[in-house]
Amino acid sequence: MIERTFPAVDDLIRDVEGKAVELPRLVAIAAAAIKVAVANGADPQLLADVLADGIALSIAENVPSESKVEAAITALRLLTDRMLERGIV
Repeated sequence: MIERTFPAVDDLIRDVEGKAVELPRLVAIAAAAIKVAVANGADPQLLADVLADGIALSIAENVPSESKVEAAITALRLLTDRMLERGIV
């Protein structure tokens, strides 16, 4: 049997495997950065604006078209639930 190698395919596989490991770590880094910003007195309105923009961007860029409205509604419900838990609304 002839062994064939496909360097481009091997590179693509390594890239995909690397991203699979990186993505959860990136989310953890973002969560940690938010906690540091809050703990260090970041402007709450500016931080809320940045987070809202991040949510909108994430839904716009990463959620399939047919699920965008449901994802947006879920995000708003989650925000409302978190605010109720903290006695804000």
